[in-house]
Amino acid sequence: MDAIKIGVTSPLTGDEVLNDASEARRHLTAVEAAGGEPILLRITMDPLSVIQEFGLRGIVFSGGGDVSASQYGGNEILANEGTDPRRDAFEIPLMKEAFGLRMPILAVCRGMQLANVVLGGTLIEDLRNHFGAHYRLPHRQVQDADLPRDSYAHEITITPGTVLHELAEAERISINSFHHQAIAELAPPFRATAHADDGVIEAIEFSNDTTLPHEYSGFFIGVQWHPEGLTEDRLSKCLYADFVNACRTTGKMHSSQHSLLK
Repeated sequence: MDAIKIGVTSPLTGDEVLNDASEARRHLTAVEAAGGEPILLRITMDPLSVIQEFGLRGIVFSGGGDVSASQYGGNEILANEGTDPRRDAFEIPLMKEAFGLRMPILAVCRGMQLANVVLGGTLIEDLRNHFGAHYRLPHRQVQDADLPRDSYAHEITITPGTVLHELAEAERISINSFHHQAIAELAPPFRATAHADDGVIEAIEFSNDTTLPHEYSGFFIGVQWHPEGLTEDRLSKCLYADFVNACRTTGKMHSSQHSLLK
């Protein structure tokens, strides 16, 4: 059986040693446990050649610092936590290429926000500023509620009839939470598939609109939480398993296919 090679994005440049407790390492471990062969992607790589170079069959767009506000016309003062133009410059063209190839994508936290921006959506730059006195849920569970990173922060409601609902086998689940931004205007190819009780979008998938271009009919799941941090969680395991299976059944991607989004 051929290897199911799956790229995992990271903020690394090539000089750093990957910490065993890092988010990237957790994604690599989760992908491997689900039957994939993870490939760590660094922002110094060429975004338009890594798919062919490594023979990738899917990509995990991982969490991290804010997407630069300039990418969606946002407020740069509020959206300034961990921004790295080099990471945007790597991940944006890579994501466009992956969409054009209908490559399976699992987008986590920043990854989900980036996907929304890439396809024309916008972001809430800072949830505390957005909600003001009505900010209640611990979206940043460590800072807001002193909750450990491997614990649950709050519940979300999942929309029936979605892939996420099928995987979760429930409409209400608990998730962890480490974000101060969220989706504002949802990009047209997506539909929201889960919400927090305060209305924050917690998951997205491609919509069922048959008039959309064909590249928006492949496997895509975006989650605002961090499944790689909940290693014993059933849904977390199912997310990676379903994603890796999509990478397996989609077949090998060929770089000769041209992205319609270039």
